[in-house]
Amino acid sequence: MKMKKILFLGEEEVGKRTIINLIIGNKTFPGFGPITVKKVGNVGTHRNVILYSLTPKLVQERQKMDEIPGTSLIVAVVTSIRNCVSTKKAMDEILKQIPNAQICVIANKQDGDGMDPTAAMKLFNLATIGMSGKEEEHKETLIEFLNEFL
Repeated sequence: MKMKKILFLGEEEVGKRTIINLIIGNKTFPGFGPITVKKVGNVGTHRNVILYSLTPKLVQERQKMDEIPGTSLIVAVVTSIRNCVSTKKAMDEILKQIPNAQICVIANKQDGDGMDPTAAMKLFNLATIGMSGKEEEHKETLIEFLNEFL
């Protein structure tokens, strides 16, 4: 069975690594630069899922694009209208390479100044969950949400 891959796509500082940490149970996540690859014991019932992140800037500059083939789920991680626009543009570019990928949105940082999940859902016209990647109690809900698309 082929390993599943999840791409967390979003601007810097929107919480992509924090969300990956939440899923895999790490308390801290060392800075790996603009792309992060991590094998996970499971995401719900899925074993050995590869989770990685990209920024719209890397997509625009055509960097790290070799990671994209085989991605089964793209998760847009957003916190504001501004980063929705750049993330959606990058997502459209990635979908040219993997048109059958599933897509969803996380409106992150709901513990602070994150954007309203309903607004994100309307902008992307995709299933959206509002959460805070820093909150351990959101882990199970997040995994259930992602499992709907894997």
